[in-house]
Amino acid sequence: MLLDAPEVSGRNDLDDICAPHANMAWAVQNISGESRGAIIRVQLKDGKVISDIMDPTGKYVYEGVTCLDEKTVWVVGFKARGASLDMPEGVILHTSDGGSNWTSQPMPVKDVAFWKVSFVGAHR
Repeated sequence: MLLDAPEVSGRNDLDDICAPHANMAWAVQNISGESRGAIIRVQLKDGKVISDIMDPTGKYVYEGVTCLDEKTVWVVGFKARGASLDMPEGVILHTSDGGSNWTSQPMPVKDVAFWKVSFVGAHR
């Protein structure tokens, strides 16, 4: 399915992928770590491939994704090089509605960045 949506990766590679079922995949890109990242949802609906590209923070790049189902997704990453120095180094994002609303989890420390995330029961 990702091959049928070549616009999702452009010149960059996909850094992590999670598929909750055969007709949907979530992916993330760090886009070289410069200024932002991308969270990508690709779905097959009614015979058409639909792709959505999201960046709920605009200040972090994304390296890891895990999904428990098509709506429950966790994404982790690290601060983009151009982001403010007072921001935490890492980010943990969660959605339970399929990407319409993302919640950033509070960070107990500011000096930790994240590369991958996985949960027991996640479809990998």
